Amino acid sequence: MWPGGCGKSTLGTLRSPYFLDVMVSPCVVRGASVEQDMSETSAVPGAQRPWQDDDLRGRAETPVDEAQASAGGRLRVFRRLLDAERAVRVRALAQARERRWFDAASPLLVALVDSATSADDLRRLAMALQADGRGATWHIGDAFGLPVLVTSCSRVPEPARQALEREVRRHGHPHARLHDATLHPDEDDLLPAVREALHARTAMDDGLRLPPGVRLLLEDVEVPVDLLRRASPGAFALWRSDDDAQLATVEAYLDAGGRVSEACRRLHIHRTTLYYRLENLPEVVRDELADGLRRSVMHVVLTTLRSRAAGEDAALTGG
Repeated sequence: MWPGGCGKSTLGTLRSPYFLDVMVSPCVVRGASVEQDMSETSAVPGAQRPWQDDDLRGRAETPVDEAQASAGGRLRVFRRLLDAERAVRVRALAQARERRWFDAASPLLVALVDSATSADDLRRLAMALQADGRGATWHIGDAFGLPVLVTSCSRVPEPARQALEREVRRHGHPHARLHDATLHPDEDDLLPAVREALHARTAMDDGLRLPPGVRLLLEDVEVPVDLLRRASPGAFALWRSDDDAQLATVEAYLDAGGRVSEACRRLHIHRTTLYYRLENLPEVVRDELADGLRRSVMHVVLTTLRSRAAGEDAALTGG
């Protein structure tokens, strides 16, 4: 993935002045009737769903201009980007690219907007960012209780994440956070990028400093515990040990890429203390640390165990 995603390009042209806020429901106007698409379902908790209003039946026809009808069609396509069915999401992304709401030839920055403010304030911020984006940035809906913004990287004159962060501050939200992922032109489904952005937020919250792609790999690939144990007996010896200092020392040493000075900085110890701890590790651990490939496997196994433990703790606490 390209973190923060995007190189420099030219500013996109101004789109229609009608934005998503002119439509409060995903509907299609056909003649004198308003049809609600009740087949849309949410693929993620908290995603916006099509609303119902039985009182619309029997109302007099309201004139709708072409721009407003176009905005309504765009909203419905955007909501389908988060549908439960992959085929629906793929078709919606293709439509958004064909209609040039998204640039089909450049990466898209997919960002979740997170803040301590209310959901309504967040949604208003997302709509303001969309209005400022002038066709480069769109609020496609909410996922996991957070607004989802999609920016065509080629339509902003600077890195997309940097541009969004500047606009967020300008609108009076200095403490709001953006969690993002990049969707490449050859990818046909936007939802995995939304989930990757969510994983970036989770990793920041639980202190696991993992790239989102690595985190997804560790959590989504089901590896039996017995296989992990066979792959790295040293990792399991540390994990099952009552000596927390040994485990912390090895994890810091591996996370630092074997750099003694960086490991000491993370552990807040002198290098002599680090050398002493490493020399007094169990023999199976020392053997794996001494071999490049086995050391890498140990790192992966320890990180997997740590990630799974964090997930179990979150489940137990309702996180």
